[in-house]
Amino acid sequence: MEGTCTNWIAGQQIAMQEGDICIIAPDTQHAVGVFSNDCIVFNVLLRTSTFEQAFFGVLSENDILSDFFMRTLYHSKSHPFLLFRAGYDQELFNYIGFACHEFRHNRQYKNRMLVSVINAFFIVLLRNHSADVILPESKPQGGDENLIFLLKYMQEHYTDITLADLALFFHYSERQLQRIIKNSTGMSFSENIRKLKMRRALRLLEDPELSSERIAEILGYADAGSFRAVFKKYYGYTPNEYRSRL
Repeated sequence: MEGTCTNWIAGQQIAMQEGDICIIAPDTQHAVGVFSNDCIVFNVLLRTSTFEQAFFGVLSENDILSDFFMRTLYHSKSHPFLLFRAGYDQELFNYIGFACHEFRHNRQYKNRMLVSVINAFFIVLLRNHSADVILPESKPQGGDENLIFLLKYMQEHYTDITLADLALFFHYSERQLQRIIKNSTGMSFSENIRKLKMRRALRLLEDPELSSERIAEILGYADAGSFRAVFKKYYGYTPNEYRSRL
């Protein structure tokens, strides 16, 4: 919150300054060093279940970003953390102060209030600063400073975007772009797009007013038959069979 500190995480030395927020994966060895009297540093410990519900719960609307952060945090031996350079964000600071005040007083519904504050904190962090995350691992593999923007762009245009369109927009060759997407998400471009469409399909099928033809149109398929074929291959049952289970 003020000053600077050093965070040692999995053998790495991370210099942190005012507004930096570091999220460390469970079971990761780490230590915080503060070497001056003008620092205010908060070390917040959360249950894994509380963190996942709050952080990834916020990200559930952005499937690609959620998968990317999950992969970075839990499946990277050399980089089991996310570092956000949030700068001076008074809104975020207010939630930290509110959480500390609530923690120090044994008032009714204390734990429930703390969980709500943590939820709000992560909403503000991801709403205001999802593009401010530092990704050291991405630099040696392609140097894409706009990786978060690229993933968000895929998320927002998945119904009609093609790899050629994406490569043209971000000034990459299709081969380069495939490598960047695969390295950062663990899936190819087409696998990411298919996953986005199939997740959205489940939500759309919950509306009995929407026909298969209309859902196919919303998701960018040429016709209902194409949509049914992809859905059946992905889930193992047809859209109508899924609806019958609701």
